[in-house]
Amino acid sequence: MLNMLLCLFDSLGFKLWIFTLGLGFPASPDADDDDDCANESGVQHQARGKKAIFDCFWNGRLIPYTTVSEFDWCTDKKSKLPAECYNRISGVLFTDDKFQVSTNKLTFMDLELKLKNKDTIFTRIVNGQCPQEKNSSADSPLPAQASKSVTGKKDQSKKAGLPLRPSPIKKQRGHLQKEFTKWLENCHKKLDKQIQFKGYMETITRTELPKKMQEFWATFSSIVWDKKTYTTGDLVKSHKTGINLYGVVVRFLLYGNHKEDVFATAGFVELALEPKALYDKVRIIPISKIDQTATKDAIIKNINKDLAKLPEKLKVDWPDRNPWPQNAIRPAGTVLGPFRIEILNKNEDSLSRMPSVGQGPVKKLLVVLKLIHHGAKGDQEIASFTASHGKWAYWFKSFENLTNLGKYSLCLNTAINESNVTVFGGSELPSYKLNFTIKEGSAESFVIDVASPSLNVGTPFDIPLRIKDAYGHPTTPPPNLKPVLECSGLEVSYEKVDSSGTTVHHQKCQSKRKSPERIKGLPHSLHVMPEENPIIAENGSRVEFNVEIHDEAGNITAHPKQTVRCQVHGYAPDVIDCSSTGTGQFVTRPINLKIIKGEPQKLKVHFEMSNQKNIAAVVRELKVIPSTRVATMELYSQDDENLVLRNKEKIEWMAGGLLENLFYRLYDEAGREVPLTAEIGSKIKVNWTGDANLADLVQGKLPDVQVPRQVQKEHFYQVSYQNQSVSVSFTITPRPDEPARLKVTLPQSTLRLGEILPGNINLELVDQYDNVTKSLTPSCVNHMSVKADGLDTSAVAFTWQESCCSVLVTGIRFQSGTLGPREICFTYKSYVERVIVKVTAGVPAQLKLVSEPEKPLQVLNDSGIPTPFLIQLCDEWGNPSSDRRVVVELRSSPPTLKLTTAVTSQPVNAEGKASFTVTSVSGPKGYYQLEFRGSFNKKPITGPSVNITVLPDPTKPVSLTVKYDTNTKFPAGGKFPVFLVTVLSDEGSPMTTFNPAAVTMFLWRGGATQNTPPQGATELRCSKPMENEKNDCFYFRDKEIPEHTGKHTIQFSLQIAKDKFLFSNQISVSVVANQPVKLGPDSQPPTPVVSYSKAISSRTLVENMTLRIMDSYGNPAGEDLDGTVKVSIKNCSGYNNKTLPLFEGKANSVQFSLAKGKADINRLAVMENSPGENGSSYILLFKPEVRMRSTPLDPFELRFEFYNDVEKQQKMAELTRKRDELITAIEHYKDIFFRYDELRQMLEAQYQEAAKKETHHRIELQSRSVNIKQPVTLTAIDRLLAEKKADVDRIEKAPRRVCVIRDHFKGQQDVLGMDDAAARVISWHIRGDMDCVITKTSEAARRIYRDTQGRQQVMALDSVFVTPGDRLLPHIRNGRNLFDPPGNPVYARKLLIYPHDHESCDIVFKNILGDTILIDDLDSANNYRRAVVQNKTQCPTILTRQGDRISSRGKFGGTQNKAPDIMSQVFGAPYPTHYYTLKGQIDRLIQYHSIVVKRDNAAKECEEHMKNMNSPEMQQKAKRNGGIQSTAEGH
Repeated sequence: MLNMLLCLFDSLGFKLWIFTLGLGFPASPDADDDDDCANESGVQHQARGKKAIFDCFWNGRLIPYTTVSEFDWCTDKKSKLPAECYNRISGVLFTDDKFQVSTNKLTFMDLELKLKNKDTIFTRIVNGQCPQEKNSSADSPLPAQASKSVTGKKDQSKKAGLPLRPSPIKKQRGHLQKEFTKWLENCHKKLDKQIQFKGYMETITRTELPKKMQEFWATFSSIVWDKKTYTTGDLVKSHKTGINLYGVVVRFLLYGNHKEDVFATAGFVELALEPKALYDKVRIIPISKIDQTATKDAIIKNINKDLAKLPEKLKVDWPDRNPWPQNAIRPAGTVLGPFRIEILNKNEDSLSRMPSVGQGPVKKLLVVLKLIHHGAKGDQEIASFTASHGKWAYWFKSFENLTNLGKYSLCLNTAINESNVTVFGGSELPSYKLNFTIKEGSAESFVIDVASPSLNVGTPFDIPLRIKDAYGHPTTPPPNLKPVLECSGLEVSYEKVDSSGTTVHHQKCQSKRKSPERIKGLPHSLHVMPEENPIIAENGSRVEFNVEIHDEAGNITAHPKQTVRCQVHGYAPDVIDCSSTGTGQFVTRPINLKIIKGEPQKLKVHFEMSNQKNIAAVVRELKVIPSTRVATMELYSQDDENLVLRNKEKIEWMAGGLLENLFYRLYDEAGREVPLTAEIGSKIKVNWTGDANLADLVQGKLPDVQVPRQVQKEHFYQVSYQNQSVSVSFTITPRPDEPARLKVTLPQSTLRLGEILPGNINLELVDQYDNVTKSLTPSCVNHMSVKADGLDTSAVAFTWQESCCSVLVTGIRFQSGTLGPREICFTYKSYVERVIVKVTAGVPAQLKLVSEPEKPLQVLNDSGIPTPFLIQLCDEWGNPSSDRRVVVELRSSPPTLKLTTAVTSQPVNAEGKASFTVTSVSGPKGYYQLEFRGSFNKKPITGPSVNITVLPDPTKPVSLTVKYDTNTKFPAGGKFPVFLVTVLSDEGSPMTTFNPAAVTMFLWRGGATQNTPPQGATELRCSKPMENEKNDCFYFRDKEIPEHTGKHTIQFSLQIAKDKFLFSNQISVSVVANQPVKLGPDSQPPTPVVSYSKAISSRTLVENMTLRIMDSYGNPAGEDLDGTVKVSIKNCSGYNNKTLPLFEGKANSVQFSLAKGKADINRLAVMENSPGENGSSYILLFKPEVRMRSTPLDPFELRFEFYNDVEKQQKMAELTRKRDELITAIEHYKDIFFRYDELRQMLEAQYQEAAKKETHHRIELQSRSVNIKQPVTLTAIDRLLAEKKADVDRIEKAPRRVCVIRDHFKGQQDVLGMDDAAARVISWHIRGDMDCVITKTSEAARRIYRDTQGRQQVMALDSVFVTPGDRLLPHIRNGRNLFDPPGNPVYARKLLIYPHDHESCDIVFKNILGDTILIDDLDSANNYRRAVVQNKTQCPTILTRQGDRISSRGKFGGTQNKAPDIMSQVFGAPYPTHYYTLKGQIDRLIQYHSIVVKRDNAAKECEEHMKNMNSPEMQQKAKRNGGIQSTAEGH
């Protein structure tokens, strides 16, 4: 952020504003978390966005609703700078209390008017001064800190009555816009750049952007970004784009009319996404989305990984194990296939769809099969099929019609579904091609080839035969062929057989016997017999004609293509062939003419030879006379001789009536009545019944016709003779009978209470078959009425309908009464009709709470309410409504109470109920209300409210408080003061229930983090409290302070659960240095090696070394100490007689000043030609001498080597440097091996602990009869778990007695019967109480009674008294039996099992069952009762397992004292004991499974660590460390 400080003066006096203008740089690409790559506007990197430039403050307080958008001098109207420079300007405007603000301190009242005042002066402040115009400069992008100033106009201040004060700042009235622009240009030029665009290509228009951003996009071939160059063709990877994109750079884009290399803050890159075969598209993303850390190898690896997902090849299988090899040759008719196809990628994975790309549609794959025949006329597609993916693969059936010879190709291609394209992303999808050839098959038949046209008996001739296969293809004859030659009329023989290709020749065939043959003449005339004219024929019969073709001599002659055309007038012509014999027979079709009044009809028959025009045609005449067959039929009524039914006649008859005594007559073509016979009667058919009496039909009587009862449509009737060749049909239209009743038609059968029945009720008079009689008149509405319980008759209206002669009733509405079926009675004169309407609940109007937790409702903070709230939707009359359009909402009042529920609002269910279970209530302690509100068609529905009290949870920890001595210092290496950590509960009291091991102290170097300690922080455990200390807190005592000075942070944590922690506030402490004890350098200098050379570099001992007074941990500790440091040289131990070298100036010691605990030594060297023994080691002794300190400080010693030979000195200097490096490396390797060994010990300890737990749980499982074989495997545990769960599932699904009574108030039935017989008889005995709801308080019982409108039985425990303790059975007195009881008597209540609330259930059933006794059978019960009474003891009611009951008065027998065999309400049966054993075993097995997993993981980690320690790399490090140590010792 670059700042420019301005001072703004108004024309009214001393009111001043000081504000800063900040130029915000665009965010770093790494900080850009915007995943929307489509945001390509030119100002996407604004620091200010759409906010105003200036925020405004009043007396240091932000006024949020007043902002200043801009001033004229800070706009880009005439500037050459990019617009984004101005868009990133932001500032702050400060005012004093002279300006007016609103009472709520949200807006200024007069600020904008004063800013627009033309007398307002803007002044720039640089370094606290207002520079003169000539000295003003905008070159400094970072102005120094400015100070406030007060100035004003003299005359105006006088008017205001304000005292004048001298101004330390001179006003600068120069042109502010000029200075501001210079300052902004300087910032933009020097600092406001990130990316250099190089290699201008062209300027394009981007039509995909908004219209104002489409033009002037410059494109470049490369960019330089963070010293890294990207060019076109480079592979790059994106990040923070939703999904990572990989692609090739196409070009770079920059908005603006640029023509050369240019710097910019941002831009865009156009990528061709890779792999192209998968994406095949181009994306434009911001340059900032390029992942600069991605390497080329990683990008190529990911592209290849995507390529491997694409279809690569087709795998073709032959399920019938008859594969054809490539270029196979098969005989015609061979079966090809079937085929099983799989599409595989490079990973050999089977595919059925293309790999998904983003959120695009799924592209399923198909396999297209094409069979192509390569013939002489080109390629011909024989078959084409498409297969979609089946259950496992693609399947094609076999081809069984490959009979054409030639070459074929079977092509399998992968295609995309819907489009059927075989190319994806520019690449062909995988395919498969099989080439094969079909040849002729084996010989199956032959044909005779053309022989000589003229043959003479006795003359040899040849007969060629062509051999063919089963499909007619020429084929080679089989070997050893022996033909058989036969001929009618001749004895034919052959000399030999010769085969040539596909032809067999019978050579030198001869005939031994000749048949006589006559020579026939050419056709000359046509003769037709019979020759009578006319020819008499009965109608319906056939006529035969014999045709002969004669030559000129009158002989019958036969020639090829000799045909005669024969045609009867009015009938289709026929052609007879006379080529072989010269004769033929023509039989006409049956002659069927319409005979009128019995008169004969005449027809012409023509005979001609159409291909012999010279032969005259022959015409014969047919005389067709009437036949004696049945031609017509007549229907009539014997009751009414005038009633004769004509064909297709329509008549009306009474609906439901009977048309009787219907007869028929038959007539032939001459109009003569045909006598009826049994044969004729059997051929008479009627369509209204299939069971006609043959005797009646012979007498001419037809079955009676039953007319339909309904009058909606006409009915067709037909009488036919001989398959309908003669028939008569008629149509009967039923007409209604006399009115029988009043019919009421309802538009619907349900009606809401309070609503008018929609639609109209239709009233009609109908006959006995519900046919409308239309006998009502308009005046009938005056005699109609309607009655019903709760009916609002004021709105009922009767309306006459002229069109249908009916009455419409409207306005039916019920205003009261119960829900359910309601009878409505309609009356008209003597006609009364009743209909049933189901009355349902009215419009939803209120919500009722039918089930809720017990009151008063008190809930601990952050706890839930286990009992759900059940809301019932009701109408205004309180009837339950089931309108599922009503939505019920639960909210709290006041809203400071936060509720957590599965749903906050929900529609009611099919019963009109909505259930809300509050899982958590969170808020300050106090009183609240839970409000239930409904909404129906955007209208509110009132609901109940429930009072709730939120109590603080004393068992919930909410905070940690830390107490310690805040005034103490923290010296390095010392001890922290005692930290007292108190765990406070929700109610503010200390909690002491936590294990001290759950409290941890974290310590780390550096400042505070967000909420939790960073990784690597030191963990410290708490200490035991002292005898006199409180036990309501945790103590951290004698914890060591870090050895290094600086800022450290402390935080305490409490582990509440496995993954839940509570942290204290973070405490920042400053560790200071401890007591000064020594003098030491900032960093250890290398071992000096010097000689007495004249060169100063060879004589220098130390150079630019700083010595400080330090504590024992190396922290600077002498900032308050001054003095001197005396430097001298001494011999190494054991060499006290050696000559000591001297410093420059022949001095044996040198002093340096020590100020604030620090001494700077620029250079220290020995003198030229200094004394000293060649190759000896000496020690430089730096001894501090500090004033005002009694305890001496340890000096700093530095060993050095002294040589007389310069060359040797240089060699030894190099060796010394290497030795120092080797010593450092040795320390590094020692640290690595130490840490590895420490980790090994920790992993081994973890494994031992896990193995110990596994053994313990395995022994426990064995004690529960669960044996697990060794070694233990997870598979064996899973198999055992599956077996146990299957056993549990089998028990749960087994037939078992179940109580079917629904409990709407708790949700479960808590009482079970011991056995079936006892459960049945006890349930029957108390059947009237089985659905009774038991409450703990009378209030709850009364509430259920009110909510259910008294329909639900209730019993309150606080109103029930039972005698405490258990009474003995009647046959026991004073601890002994009065008699030997028969039938195993027992109190009935003792046979009931209570899974929950034992004490309450015992009270309930003592009250309901009392002392009722259960005995095996009725005889035993009677004997038991008699014995009890004889002992003068009252006998209670006795039940028997057989279902009998003997009352306490001794009555038994009858249906009222016998339980039925089948009952709907009965106590449920418990699960067997084995069920609960299995459940316990399953729980233990699940725990054991988790422990085995942890043990195996620990063993795996330990094994991997040992492999790592024994790896060649670690062995090499160990050898290297040994070698380094040996080398160092050698040096």
